[in-house]
Amino acid sequence: ELSDSTTRRITSDDRIAVDRHAAVSPDGSTIAYETTRFGNEGNVSLWDVDASSEQRVSSGRINDGRPRFSPEGDRIVFISSGGDQATSEALVVRVGDTEFETWTDQGNVAFPTFCGEDAIVFGWEAISYTEPLELWRKTRLGDAERIGNHTIEVTSLDCVRDGSAVVASLY
Repeated sequence: ELSDSTTRRITSDDRIAVDRHAAVSPDGSTIAYETTRFGNEGNVSLWDVDASSEQRVSSGRINDGRPRFSPEGDRIVFISSGGDQATSEALVVRVGDTEFETWTDQGNVAFPTFCGEDAIVFGWEAISYTEPLELWRKTRLGDAERIGNHTIEVTSLDCVRDGSAVVASLY
């Protein structure tokens, strides 16, 4: 709480686990995060701030993580390697649902984030995660398009709410 400088742990478990890459919904009522508490490399969970309860979004997959909310807060995009750790895709799910939509089919997707309500931006690398990333934009039903003519080394991507600009954190 910022008003009184207190810290409150919202996840706890007797098992050794890592909870990371948290994202807060636009209205502040929900926190999405990556967790290893369910025996995999990573799964996405939601924390309801008011109810102090957790809902698993993904499970049984190899590695899901880095969740980000849509501007309206009704959907989450996250990276998933599914059953194949060699490639990863951007999946979208409605909050409270477990039906995923695959928004990319290129493999090696990194840092997906909503850019406006109906588009995502993401980094893409054709060979491995050790090379600089190309920036791409994709609408739900449209083709992916490359943004610019350069590759960059990024640690995260974000987008302004209306989708008019992309912010990249560089190495």
